[in-house]
Amino acid sequence: MGLLNDGDRVYVENEKLNELRTHSDRFEGLCGFGGFEDLDDSFDVMLTIGGDGTLLKSIGYIRDLEIPVLGINSGRLGFWLQLIRITCKRWCNNCGNVRTKLWSAR
Repeated sequence: MGLLNDGDRVYVENEKLNELRTHSDRFEGLCGFGGFEDLDDSFDVMLTIGGDGTLLKSIGYIRDLEIPVLGINSGRLGFWLQLIRITCKRWCNNCGNVRTKLWSAR
């Protein structure tokens, strides 16, 4: 069983999505978003892959929508993402059947 169920959609930041599509047609089925105005509180989670800057940028996208953010550090240091790592296991255990809909990458 994967993260996605039938009917689920994955949204990727437009800039990153365009870059991914230049490398492979596997990304054609993904949806894009340009900013806060494209999002609403129907999203289950925002997954960010990058460093502290990417995490802070994702928080700017969701603002007060109360979408939980899961950050995966692919940077060299990541002060904020180190704090998230401590609680990640507990967060994942509490997720249940949360379906991932949004991915923001650097």
